[in-house]
Amino acid sequence: MVYEVTVAEVCLLCKPWLQNRLLAEHLDQQLPPECRMADDAHLEHLLDDGAARLLLLDVASSAHALDRASGMEEAGAPGAGPGVALLNVPPGVELGRYLAHSRILGVFPEGTGPDQLVRGVQAMLHGELWFPREALNEYLLQLRREGTTPAAATAAMPEAGDAAERERLDGLTAKEREVLGALGEGATNEAIGRELGMSVCTVKTHLYSIYRKLGVANRTAAALIGWRYLSGARSGQGAG
Repeated sequence: MVYEVTVAEVCLLCKPWLQNRLLAEHLDQQLPPECRMADDAHLEHLLDDGAARLLLLDVASSAHALDRASGMEEAGAPGAGPGVALLNVPPGVELGRYLAHSRILGVFPEGTGPDQLVRGVQAMLHGELWFPREALNEYLLQLRREGTTPAAATAAMPEAGDAAERERLDGLTAKEREVLGALGEGATNEAIGRELGMSVCTVKTHLYSIYRKLGVANRTAAALIGWRYLSGARSGQGAG
């Protein structure tokens, strides 16, 4: 049975199961904006309505949720309306494809704890993306296989960079730019350390500084900035 929508800044779209009600209550208590629960049948309506800022779509509540998520790019203009995050995504799903959707701001695999979910929602409400590391690696590797340039890829990415983002990028040191460029190519901390001749601990220190200077919450958001602006420059340097 479909129950009535109560519009809030954050909407958890799911079936009215007990665990979902408890999760909605937890989010409402932990987040500054109001969070309410609605049936996932209202997804298309809420995408067009625009009253909510973020829709949390529980994949476990609907057998067709991932298909609906894949079709959201055609539901209105890219970037228009609320953002969407996918919850309880099962193992084996190719996550990288969702990075190209302007409406999908994050993915939370099965088993994500409520506190991690709160941190992710807070980041997305502040304009960040929240994807697992493997999703970023899948996406960047796919772009490499397709021979897509950073400039061409930027047009397909959510929140393509603006003047303020470029200004923050200019505040990085030369070494931080090297680390960010490698991150934008999908390199692990270990690979970055080997390439730049530094320990993994030092790589992590640079990454924390990069996150702070760029004003991003996580590795995914930083890596996308690195891909947009620095990966092309690194490729153009060649091996010499």
